[in-house]
Amino acid sequence: MAFNVAGLFAVAGLLGLLPWSVLVAIASFAHAASDLAHHNRSRLVKIPRWYVPWCGVIDVILGAGLLVIGPVMG
Repeated sequence: MAFNVAGLFAVAGLLGLLPWSVLVAIASFAHAASDLAHHNRSRLVKIPRWYVPWCGVIDVILGAGLLVIGPVMG
């Protein structure tokens, strides 16, 4: 499952190099949702309690920033 998710993010990143740069922003939002949905329940990996909200906020800021500058750059 984790390999499939990583593969989807990799494909979104590669497609972001093409005219579909909005996919990178969408992938960033999807990563924030993934953090909130999965990592806080994970028992396989020890994750500090502060990491999940911090990573989610950074992903949302990054996605929003990419949506703002995407049309300007592209």
